[in-house]
Amino acid sequence: MWSLRALIGRLRPSNKSMVIRVNEAGTLPSLIASHLKYRIVELTLIGELNGTDLRYIREMSGCDANGKETGGCLSVLDLSGVNIVNGGNTYYGNYSASDNKIGDYTFYKCARLTRVIIPDNLLSIGEGAFGCCYNLSSVVIPDKVRDIGELAFYRCESLGVVSIGCDVNTIGVYAFRSCISLKEAIFVDGNKPLQVGDNLFYNCPLEKLYVGRNLKFENFSFGKIKTLMTVVFGKEVTCIGDHLFTGCLRLKDIYIEAPIPPAVADGFNPSILSEVILHVPSCSRVIYAERFPWSDFVSIQMF
Repeated sequence: MWSLRALIGRLRPSNKSMVIRVNEAGTLPSLIASHLKYRIVELTLIGELNGTDLRYIREMSGCDANGKETGGCLSVLDLSGVNIVNGGNTYYGNYSASDNKIGDYTFYKCARLTRVIIPDNLLSIGEGAFGCCYNLSSVVIPDKVRDIGELAFYRCESLGVVSIGCDVNTIGVYAFRSCISLKEAIFVDGNKPLQVGDNLFYNCPLEKLYVGRNLKFENFSFGKIKTLMTVVFGKEVTCIGDHLFTGCLRLKDIYIEAPIPPAVADGFNPSILSEVILHVPSCSRVIYAERFPWSDFVSIQMF
């Protein structure tokens, strides 16, 4: 049952897109006429935003600061030219804005959003920041982001692919839990290790995984992903976690792009060695065939 406010918002004709420059943080509500607030579908913002502005964007995106549904229909939000700064009102519950951070639960339950471009200078994505954005199918995470909080993208049920930038240092537990359309994840090439929380892709139908850097795990972050079929390790990877794919029952192919075999302290589960095809660079087949535990693979192919 739609609320009266939400129903009225759906009956109004929409203005497809707007570009707005916010010269002073906290003034976005004064820059959008009240009769347009729930009609904008695509919004590009430039300038500085604080908690007052984020609260207004939430309302435009279908959910107010108390978690109640609004008539907003904002679907595409481009924040690439924005600086998020401290100050203003709380945007959700008791949460306030912080410099260069999409804070905890910033867009929680903003179910109208389908695409978000994150600020270019953003450093952190907080806990539950995009949780329950059920229709979010695309999110662009810039390279400068350092930390992604736990449950950050919980139940983003339309998200199909996610790419993690080369400068991310930590990702919290369950960050992509129950993203039920997520089939591909990419950890972009980099030479700095990434700390990955436990059960990162819990209840996700992940099929393909690209790992371009060394990962540090809490327990078995990729274990028991029963849908995982293909894993690619990039040239920068020098070590791989032990028992990393235990319980990945459909895993068929592991590709290693590094010419020198990455270190694996305790080897692989016997079922991995016998059922998974190992693909290695043609120039390095002999090295892999002689180096533990890669030499234990029953099938080694070149590419």
